[in-house]
Amino acid sequence: MNTKKLADDIRRLATNDKIDHDGWLKRMQSDWPACRAAADILRKTGSEEDTKALVFFANFVFEKEAKAWSHMGDEKDIEYRRKEISACEKALEINPAHAACLNNQGITYIQLEEWPPAISCFERAIAAPHGYNPEQAHESYYENVIAKAWANLAVSRWNNKDFEEALTAIEEAVKRDSSNKETQEYMRNHMPYRKVTLG
Repeated sequence: MNTKKLADDIRRLATNDKIDHDGWLKRMQSDWPACRAAADILRKTGSEEDTKALVFFANFVFEKEAKAWSHMGDEKDIEYRRKEISACEKALEINPAHAACLNNQGITYIQLEEWPPAISCFERAIAAPHGYNPEQAHESYYENVIAKAWANLAVSRWNNKDFEEALTAIEEAVKRDSSNKETQEYMRNHMPYRKVTLG
């Protein structure tokens, strides 16, 4: 596959809503190394247009592939959860600062009870620089993603027995989203060693 042409196609994918998305998904699945090489071409230009194309492309991979796996099987189905993690990795190869993708990947690690990689995902989501997340076009949605990442970080740290760090994460989660009873209930249900007082 011609990677320069593929890089041009990624630019078109980001700007043309009439592109065949299903065809693109098959293309990615059939030759991911070529897609990654094309993304590297765009990254090296450093242009604003190409950065936007990379952000779009990573989100396309996340939405079309990773999220598709997330709806298959139940949360303890290891085969599907591993495929979901791999699909998230593809999106993160293109855009390592995709906060929603990092948050979802971390949740998958929570489902597998693999606490250290979950913690890493949530910490990366929280630290992701501005400008690299499609959600930032909708600031309230992006803030919600970050608040959830803090809540998920609290759960992961607590279950990893990092209790002091978990309490710090709880405080940050509540500060960012004190009115969200669903987030508070989620943290209570996933921290079995202590009744968590929130809000």
